[in-house]
Amino acid sequence: LVAFVAVMLGAALFVMFMYASRAVKAEALAKSEAALDGMMQSIDNKLHEVEVAANNIHWRVEGAIDNPAALQQLTRKMLEENTSVVGCAIALDPIAWQGNGNQTMFCSYRGQDSIRVSDRFGDKPYTEQDWYVRPMVSCQREWSDPTIEPLRGGYPILGYSIPIRQNNRVVGIFVTAISLEWLSRMVEAARPFPSTHFALLTQDGDFIVHPDSTRLHSGNIYKQLAYHHDEASQQLMESMLKGESGYMSVSIYGTDCYVFYKPYRNTGWSIDIVSPKSEVFATYNRLQSFVVFIMVVSLLLLLLYCFQVIHWLMKPIRYLDLR
Repeated sequence: LVAFVAVMLGAALFVMFMYASRAVKAEALAKSEAALDGMMQSIDNKLHEVEVAANNIHWRVEGAIDNPAALQQLTRKMLEENTSVVGCAIALDPIAWQGNGNQTMFCSYRGQDSIRVSDRFGDKPYTEQDWYVRPMVSCQREWSDPTIEPLRGGYPILGYSIPIRQNNRVVGIFVTAISLEWLSRMVEAARPFPSTHFALLTQDGDFIVHPDSTRLHSGNIYKQLAYHHDEASQQLMESMLKGESGYMSVSIYGTDCYVFYKPYRNTGWSIDIVSPKSEVFATYNRLQSFVVFIMVVSLLLLLLYCFQVIHWLMKPIRYLDLR
């Protein structure tokens, strides 16, 4: 009797847990989708703050284009009024621009203890850098891909570039830079669950947001994958770089995780959320353990009850046997 009941209960619980697992996974997908949307909004808010601050200074830059001292002062003012900004530069077209003598670069950056002035922005001529070349060609305001700024020992930054126009012609670029480490800290502080984390990846494979700050410095994601021959991780990165959306099960630092990913707006970037499986199925696992415990205890009680009933039914036979 107990064996029969155990088989029936086991079959019923197996079917129940199978459907429950699917329901939990579907709920996790929905929660992760909502978390990704919320995190995109959080990143948008941070970037929008920088855009608004840059736009407020930009119109003054175009008005002072013939005044080198004023241009330098405006880059400093940008940093003084916005603590999240780590660097600001005004780069004029060295070929088309004939004013200001030989000076075509005005730059201020946040040093360790003060705002400092420099005549360069980056580790190569500004006319070859992404934040200058792309908006000069497109004539549009845009965020550049991450780069390493060597002025303060080398740290990853992200620049917001605005074309400077004069007589309906683009004569330079006004760029405002933020630290990727600062952006990552702000984003991670707003994450919905303690054990989850987010990452924002460019189309070239560079991290804009990542909880591990060393990943912001290490450059292209392909260099990291070369040291980790994990087929699942490589497939995940390839899907993200292609701008696809979905989820995959991968092992990260020895922990089995679900990674949910999707394109970030129309920028070509990709955003993902990483959730350990132990967290995704935490409630389900607790329920499973609780139900199995109740089932085992119930079967033991049923077994004890059967022994008692059989013992009671066998009493007359034992009396006859004694006689």
